[in-house]
Amino acid sequence: MKPLLIFINGWGVKKKIFDSLIQLIEFDHDVHFIDPTDDLSLNEILLNDQPKIVITWSLGLAYYLELPYNTTNRLGLISISGSPCFINGDNQTLGWDLKIVERMIKKLITSPCDVMDDFMNNAVFQESKLLKSSALYHHSGLVLSDSLKRLSSIDVTSAVKSLDCDVLLIHGRDDYIVSDKNSHWLNANIKNSKLEIIDDCGHIPHIEAAGVTASHISKFYFKLRSRI
Repeated sequence: MKPLLIFINGWGVKKKIFDSLIQLIEFDHDVHFIDPTDDLSLNEILLNDQPKIVITWSLGLAYYLELPYNTTNRLGLISISGSPCFINGDNQTLGWDLKIVERMIKKLITSPCDVMDDFMNNAVFQESKLLKSSALYHHSGLVLSDSLKRLSSIDVTSAVKSLDCDVLLIHGRDDYIVSDKNSHWLNANIKNSKLEIIDDCGHIPHIEAAGVTASHISKFYFKLRSRI
């Protein structure tokens, strides 16, 4: 039975942000996308019998680990540019800076395009790969602002320590949105984890280094497929 790849994106982006990555993955698979800005019932997709690999990006990791549902027949979990919490509070290693988030929440109401263009410009490492937010985001500034408020309370630092599956951590060394220190922390606190750091790469490895990212994912799956 071919595996189901469940993609959980960071925050209101269109699924096309994963297109390049999906095309390069070296094994046959089904795909399902979950958007953290939508309040969907996930029981059906997470509890069916198909073997699953959950692939999260950015805030998607914390969102997934906070879900009240179990994931049946989960082969593994892949975190791309992830953090176990959104607001770092007193911990300057993990998450985002509170002042930056507060500014984004306010400005998203009045100038959403400016906020998202700035975010994308800071997310990528090389200027030649700048992305326009209008091509990737499908929600209004108000929806994105409300979503940030909701996600800002998430902190699953304790939950990661109880993960019982193999975990692959992928992070760009030059990520200015979520420092790679987050993935180093995750790697130190998850029992069965492996960390892959990608040089000359920012917050979106599945676009900036799609080939390298797909290779890491494929190798991870081939190690696990004997369990299917």
